[in-house]
Amino acid sequence: MADISDWNDTDTPPGVSSQVTFDSKSCMKLDTGANGTASREQDIGAFGARAVISLNMYFDAIGTIANADNYVMVFFNGSIRCLVQMGSDNVTVYDGAAHQVVGNFVVQDVWQEWTFDIDWTGQTVDIYLDTVLKASNVDCSAASATADGTIYLTQAGATTANRITYIDWFKAGSDFISGGGLQSYSEDTIVEQGTYSLKGIAAITDSLDKTLTKTLDPVIDLSGLNTIEFYAYASRTGSNFKLGFHDSGGTTTEHTVNISSASAWEKQTVDISGVADGDKDAIDSIIVTIVDADVANTFYLDDIATSLIILAYSEDTIKEQGDYSLKVNATITDSLNETLTRTVSPTIDLSGMSMIKFDARSSRTGTNFKIGIHDAGGTTTEHTVNIASINVWQEESWDISGVADGNKDAIDQIKITVTNADSANTLYIDNLATPLIILAYSENTIKEQGDYSLKVFAEQTDSLNETLTRTVDPTIDLSGKKKIAFDAYASRIGINFKLSIHDSGAGAGTTSEYSVNIASSNVWQKESWNISSVADGDKDRIDQIKITVTDADSDNTIYVDDLATALVLQSYSEDTIKQQGDYSLRAFAEQTDSLDETLTRTVDPMIDLSDLNTIKFEARTSGAGSIFKVSIHDSGSGITTEHEVDTASTNTWQTESWDISDVLNAQKSTIDQIKLTITNADSDNTIYVDNMISTTKY
Repeated sequence: MADISDWNDTDTPPGVSSQVTFDSKSCMKLDTGANGTASREQDIGAFGARAVISLNMYFDAIGTIANADNYVMVFFNGSIRCLVQMGSDNVTVYDGAAHQVVGNFVVQDVWQEWTFDIDWTGQTVDIYLDTVLKASNVDCSAASATADGTIYLTQAGATTANRITYIDWFKAGSDFISGGGLQSYSEDTIVEQGTYSLKGIAAITDSLDKTLTKTLDPVIDLSGLNTIEFYAYASRTGSNFKLGFHDSGGTTTEHTVNISSASAWEKQTVDISGVADGDKDAIDSIIVTIVDADVANTFYLDDIATSLIILAYSEDTIKEQGDYSLKVNATITDSLNETLTRTVSPTIDLSGMSMIKFDARSSRTGTNFKIGIHDAGGTTTEHTVNIASINVWQEESWDISGVADGNKDAIDQIKITVTNADSANTLYIDNLATPLIILAYSENTIKEQGDYSLKVFAEQTDSLNETLTRTVDPTIDLSGKKKIAFDAYASRIGINFKLSIHDSGAGAGTTSEYSVNIASSNVWQKESWNISSVADGDKDRIDQIKITVTDADSDNTIYVDDLATALVLQSYSEDTIKQQGDYSLRAFAEQTDSLDETLTRTVDPMIDLSDLNTIKFEARTSGAGSIFKVSIHDSGSGITTEHEVDTASTNTWQTESWDISDVLNAQKSTIDQIKLTITNADSDNTIYVDNMISTTKY
């Protein structure tokens, strides 16, 4: 920044903002002096629906946010502000109610390039550090009427003197801008397979020799492999960028990409047969380098693979059930005896199981691959797949009844091995299960609420008395709760399965059970499980939820969703009925039993409402009148301040204005909890709360 005269000086003495040369760069220097504030402000003109702002900064002496010795940026669009705090302890974004922690990314005494991609419509921001995405969709919905296009750059020093930050350059626009000329992010429109590709934008001239680095953790072992394949797409033809594969031992193997046709996917093959195994057995990063920047270039990379896919990916088009199948490409000759290994953590106990079932599909017929399960004790059990028809799903039944329980009670790996590589082969695996699904999966089509339900398939005969166990960590305290409500759906009517909750009390613990009676097949029904007779000591540490098959005369597909107590215990976000942003808070209060029940949300970090007079929020209920109250708890004083909500009209959003002006600052300076309490339970009620803010000024 060779000239900062277009930035208004808003320093608080003895803080000083000035133009200096630092580290051979023309910079804006922000120096707080003895506990002052160094600040500059500029109106750069109205933003559109999106703003992308990049800065190159050097924190020469940065302090903590906790001590107000941090760096602050604020971007305004006339109705909201995106307020970012950066300190040695954290990076935060203000959402109008609290400073949300993004992560501890600030490093002192090094140049850091920061980019903020702001969606003013969605009121969210994506944050990049040195071209790497660090946080996405961070709420920045704090209201402000400050003029559209206004920007503040501030270094504070409230506690420690001489806090100093240098800014090399500042750029703003409606798309990615980088001082180094090179930027990257995920692309969901131009893709070769799957959901995303990697998109890079290389600026003319400035991007030359710049690099994008993707760190791989854990490292990848390419020992014994001869080829890496990937797809490339670019707006320029010719050799303009290269890919490098860096081994932790220090060797980088590079491939220059030659694009023959602009704006079209082209397959690239990298021959690594001449690279010693010791130079490719621990690949820890993939590096993109710009080798020609005579013209700006936009490029995409997708589907990086070796002879047998090492970087395995999910397939969302060719699948048997759910969202994805596992896809593997096996090349001719080189893939023979190659193995793809998936680690299973935590391990799976198949003791007592007699069968594994899965769906397989392949571009070749015959016995060309096998699947193995590895037990932590050292035993691998294998099944060879015989494909009857190409490109058609077939069900595989794998008999494991002859495998001793001790050799299948701690399955820690699932392996796919190529046994015939006379021709190239593309294969898919989906829906891996035991008679009662052990590898339980989420279902996004048949559901009662939210994004997913739990789906369980129980096979005829063999699934009888089989149990699916879900561990609850941390444990749930149901003391004082009278009912558990949930939704159930099954392909069979009658009493065919039961739910149970296990309490981790003394000895073996206590299990409480509930049998589900399905009235109509393939229809959701609401279940109400009375646990009022269960002693509090037998339900105050629930550590497991179980589904057990009690009748297996026929196959059965079971779904369970929306498990809750009288007032939702495991509260969830609502993405349909909302007032702003992506979600509102939804609570269901059951008639009678929910009276005086309280839902508590912990606030971390705590919120300081000192000198603030009003809390505003949006409320909506299915019943009119005074049905619930909202309260804030102060950890310092122990005081709880309450506000009764009186709903005027059912199923209609209304704005609540909560006067806290008469609450002492000492009773609202460390707010650590927000609570919702049912005060009237004459009828069932569904409650929504959204957009809670306090009146504040930056």
